[in-house]
Amino acid sequence: MTRLLGLARRIGHGIFSLIMAVCFIVGVGVGLAYAKDALDRQPIIWGTYAEEDCEPRVHGCESIGRWVSDDGVIVKERIHLA
Repeated sequence: MTRLLGLARRIGHGIFSLIMAVCFIVGVGVGLAYAKDALDRQPIIWGTYAEEDCEPRVHGCESIGRWVSDDGVIVKERIHLA
């Protein structure tokens, strides 16, 4: 009976260690993904989009237009609105 309890305890410790190792690896992965995303983040520039045309697609149409930043410095022509 004592041997059986010892075996069960060792199996339980092994399963617990495996679960904790997986949790650690997932946590490190999420942290690295968050850090990479923070480094890749682009500045947000607000502006106005005005539709000028619509290209036919299978399900409706794709909007094409002009985007102008709020300060008027940046102007993008023939922008496809996704």
